[in-house]
Amino acid sequence: MIDCPVCFKSNTRVKFRARNKKTSITESSFTCTSRDRSQPEIIKCYDCKHEFSNPNDWVSNLHEEYRNVVDVEYASLMAVKNKTFYRASNIVEKFITSGSSILEIGSYAGIFLKIMSDKGFDVLGIEPSIWGADQSRKLGLKIINSTFEETRSEEHTSELQSH
Repeated sequence: MIDCPVCFKSNTRVKFRARNKKTSITESSFTCTSRDRSQPEIIKCYDCKHEFSNPNDWVSNLHEEYRNVVDVEYASLMAVKNKTFYRASNIVEKFITSGSSILEIGSYAGIFLKIMSDKGFDVLGIEPSIWGADQSRKLGLKIINSTFEETRSEEHTSELQSH
């Protein structure tokens, strides 16, 4: 079995089998509104309870294709997405102190961060999609257009530490 990327233990099992598995992907595969989405195998760690996609299912150009995603249809769903993320924000608020800093990894178009910012939280997003980062900036949000792994560079360290 595959070791957990959080606790590094091997007490993992398949929770959900892969469906619609693809051998190649394009940037349209990553749009939230895509009907051409494959669903990777999901693994659960029984030590720390973390659930993750099987990295063996990832295609080699994953980061490059995601970076170039453009999800025009997503904009037409903003009203629905706002309702969904507003409900999520109410749940999150129960667990954090008012005015806390929030770092969202994979902030996409920034809807959740915008709601949290409007509620008085200090927010920062990390989003590898150029389109998603641009959408977030249009909402007035501070976004690092990068993968989480890339934020470890000196260029981004000060941004993360000041947050």
